[in-house]
Order: sequence, then structure tokens, then C-alpha cells
Amino acid sequence: MAKGRKSSRQTIPKEESKADRFVRVVTPRMAKAMKAIRTIGFCAGATYEYTPKQVEQIIIALTAAVVRVDKQFTDKKSDEPEFGFDD
Repeated sequence: MAKGRKSSRQTIPKEESKADRFVRVVTPRMAKAMKAIRTIGFCAGATYEYTPKQVEQIIIALTAAVVRVDKQFTDKKSDEPEFGFDD
């Protein structure tokens, strides 16, 4: 690290719970992601020219990214297969 420069890393509390760590880590990442998505929306203004196909490609890519994140949070694999009848 250069002289006189502070680290951008936060001091991690010694006894931080996993839930607290999750909140600490996810909050700034979500803010950054939301800002990035907002800036993509700025391209919808009259300053730019785009086709409906380009807009569709953007929406498909963003939706696919959200679906991947959703699966990461919801598709927790268990060691034992589960069985159940459909009603």
C-alpha cells in the first residue's frame, strides 16, 4: 500500500455473525448493482437511437442475470433426494 493511503477495506468485527456479514457485504453490492441498472436506463433517452431488438436483448440479459442469482439463493441442494406425490 502506498504511503499515506488508507485501505478501503472495512474492519471486520471479530465475532460477526454470518447474518451480519451477509448484510454488510450485500448492501453495498446491491447499491452498486442498482446504480448500474439505473445508468443503463439513462440510455433510453432521446440522446440515443436504438432498435426494439436491442432493447429486447438488454432486457433478456438482465432478466437472465436475475434468474441466475435467484437460483443461487433458492436451489439449495440436499444430500438426500426428496420424494413427494403431486396433488
